[in-house]
Amino acid sequence: MHAAVAARILSLVLAVLASGCDRSAVSERVTAAAPAADAALRERDTALLREIDALTARCATAWRANPECPKQACQLRAREVELFAIVRAHSFTDLTESNYWHRSRLKFPGDLEQLLRRLAEESPSSDPPCAPGGPAGAPPARR
Repeated sequence: MHAAVAARILSLVLAVLASGCDRSAVSERVTAAAPAADAALRERDTALLREIDALTARCATAWRANPECPKQACQLRAREVELFAIVRAHSFTDLTESNYWHRSRLKFPGDLEQLLRRLAEESPSSDPPCAPGGPAGAPPARR
């Protein structure tokens, strides 16, 4: 993802230099790039939601019996939180995409967050599932 953004920025800079600072060429590229960035965030979210649904289906009856289930849920939650931070820092150009994120996805707890809260409440331990001392351990640090 970072390489794609860097490549897009480089192409914009090259377009400015090649066009002799012709604002119309830059404006067209920026306008075309912005909705693509909005859509890319939604695509990442859709893929993440598919992974969450697959994990939920696979572990439906094994959240307590299989320690890998809460561990994988914590890893997915860490990725979700990371995506949310990127979204909060993003300036949307597409109103529909902005509404999806700010009036829905970021505003209310998702299925995974609700599941982890429920597991924490039901846990005999005082540690939440994703805490370093919890049953699943801390989610891995992202690079």
